[in-house]
Amino acid sequence: MELVRGLASNVRGSMATPHQEGSDEGPVNLEVAGRAVRLEMGAQECPWPVRDGDDIIVAGERQADALVGYAYKDVTQGYVSRASCRADAIQGSLTLLFATGALWLGSIAHSDTPFFLWTQRILLFGLALVFVLFTVVYIISIAEKLQAAFLVLRASLETVRGIARNVQHLPRGERSAARMARIELDGRVVEFVMPRAIAIREGDEIVVTGEQAGDVLAGMAYRNITQSVLGRAWSIAGIVVGPLLIVVSVAMLGGLWSSGGGDLDIWVAIRRALALGIMMGMMFFALDRYFQWRLYLEAYRRVKCT
Repeated sequence: MELVRGLASNVRGSMATPHQEGSDEGPVNLEVAGRAVRLEMGAQECPWPVRDGDDIIVAGERQADALVGYAYKDVTQGYVSRASCRADAIQGSLTLLFATGALWLGSIAHSDTPFFLWTQRILLFGLALVFVLFTVVYIISIAEKLQAAFLVLRASLETVRGIARNVQHLPRGERSAARMARIELDGRVVEFVMPRAIAIREGDEIVVTGEQAGDVLAGMAYRNITQSVLGRAWSIAGIVVGPLLIVVSVAMLGGLWSSGGGDLDIWVAIRRALALGIMMGMMFFALDRYFQWRLYLEAYRRVKCT
């Protein structure tokens, strides 16, 4: 996985102009820091046009003379885009289903002639192995796209230290329990949205790590040196919920797969297909949470070490 950052130039393609109904959604070609970059993403993943002169961070794989971007961040406009994993997840679920079916057929193969019996089993087990390899390829593709999004977000993290000025604690929304604040730090505008009270007062010495989005630094973690307080934009409950849901999904998967007894009928087949779909969704969720956790940990590490 390669990462490149610089000013976008020579932007060509559908994202060079605002999307219109019926417009071409082909790849976008541009140059970033002298590198040829191709973004093969649809309008759903890239709702805003890339402009010449924007500060761009791109992560992807090198193919021939171009870097094929799996994810990018437009720091100037303040948004992140990632290639969709939907097609990979659907195709991975199908190949996993075919692999399971071939493996099951191979296990129940029957013939009075040993030659034909083992021929059937070898062919079906070999077919199951091929489908398993296809599934692994799709899972790796999903992981690479999620990793690319993590890399561009980590590359956009900045750490600022200084004296807090013009501290504003903003009112919470009617349906939101999040605390919001805006400060000026070392000439930068920093905004916070956090689950707990933001312990920052006028004149406090602050270290902040966050994502740069346009002219604003969105704070992910801060350390108030004056008050000896550490704050973060995530909660322990939010981190724990991910593994907990995975455990619940595994239990559901076991229940769906084992239900129906030993005889295979259409309803047992449907339940097991559903179990495989849940497993793929669970895997995607687990990977997504893993990279989020790594980003939070990186932000937390930077504020503690600065």
